[in-house]
Amino acid sequence: MNVFIDNSKSIAQAVSIEDLESYVDSIRTWGEAKDYKTNLYTFGQELRKNGTIDLSETSTRYDHVVNRINSTSNHFNLILTDGQQSHGFRLSDFDIESPVSLVGLGESSYQDISIEN
Repeated sequence: MNVFIDNSKSIAQAVSIEDLESYVDSIRTWGEAKDYKTNLYTFGQELRKNGTIDLSETSTRYDHVVNRINSTSNHFNLILTDGQQSHGFRLSDFDIESPVSLVGLGESSYQDISIEN
């Protein structure tokens, strides 16, 4: 199981480091109960295996995450992110060759949209 944790500054607006670490611990415990080997990665400017969660990255690069997913077929892939890209590409802009589960962090915001003319 690959767990990718968005380590960008924008995440800090959505969740505290303590809460994020608690989510990761819960996921790891769930994986251990299923006998899954868990690989934890943090990403922002770079992708780091077993990186420290400090929410300090100044950009979010999904290309590194996609490259890792595409190079590790037959893995369960989970991404924890707020979805804010800052390096030009959204996650949906990439071809991902394996299934991915996404967990969105932050509050949902709803807005009425009107179309004029």
